Amino acid sequence: MREREGRASGVAVTAAVIGTVASLVVALAIAAFLVLHVTGSPEQAATTFLTDWQTRLYAGMDTVTVNAPEGGVAGPLLAESRQLGMRHLELTLGQVTQDGSTAQAHFTAAVTIVTGQVWKYQGQLQLATQNRTWFVSWTPSDIFPGLQAGQRFVLDAVWGPRAPVLAADGTVLSSPRTIARSPSLQLVTGNVVRATAAEAKKLGVPYQAGDPIGQGGVEEAYQRQLAGKPAVTIRIEGPGSSRAVAHLPRQRPPDGVQCPPAVTAGPPRARSAGCGYRTRSTPPTCRRESRRRRGTRPPSFASSPC
Repeated sequence: MREREGRASGVAVTAAVIGTVASLVVALAIAAFLVLHVTGSPEQAATTFLTDWQTRLYAGMDTVTVNAPEGGVAGPLLAESRQLGMRHLELTLGQVTQDGSTAQAHFTAAVTIVTGQVWKYQGQLQLATQNRTWFVSWTPSDIFPGLQAGQRFVLDAVWGPRAPVLAADGTVLSSPRTIARSPSLQLVTGNVVRATAAEAKKLGVPYQAGDPIGQGGVEEAYQRQLAGKPAVTIRIEGPGSSRAVAHLPRQRPPDGVQCPPAVTAGPPRARSAGCGYRTRSTPPTCRRESRRRRGTRPPSFASSPC
């Protein structure tokens, strides 16, 4: 009888020990999960980073970024936008590769710069875990591969031949031959001159002193249409370094910018003067031009329908 009771007691002790060990194993497993588990994924962090970059929600980018510069990522990203004259940005996440607590995320960028041309390139983000969460580990090369602190983007433009200013019948009003026959036409068409530093600054990136620009008349009012899109070299410049990273081909302007039909309508005398004479059919711009010939203020072509 005592032997049976001893056996039962031993079984109970063994069961209790097993239960305790099992509880400890479960507790240790839970603790290990809580300690080692990483929330989110590198794909999620990279997606948030790129989406907020594309939509310029820089504060949102900061929430998934470590090692960001003082003041957050807005500073360097806004600087890039100004330097390129960025009009539009499209970012597409590509392959993400993970190696333990680090990862790399590849992406494609399509940047529409100030001239309207699109610059496409392949970029890469470095990611790491911190406090059991995935973050983008910021460096300037997140903007463009190899970009370093203190470096900036520079646009070099080469302008081609401008489009002509046309009459309604297709006559090239801005040609030297036409202007030689009717000198007053130049008051309507304007001139093409070399930009001063102040004029280039006013026009903005990528204009530089010495570039051909319109001065007065249609040439100035429709500067961008007549000039077309230049061949652009995108360079990265920094202390003691300069390298080209992209070449965008020139896009020729349209065949010409046409003046209002009224400019060449009306009596032959008015047509030969190209707005130099006041008639009932003469548009307001031409009437202002007529006053200018009498020594009053020159015309403004800001609202010209050319």
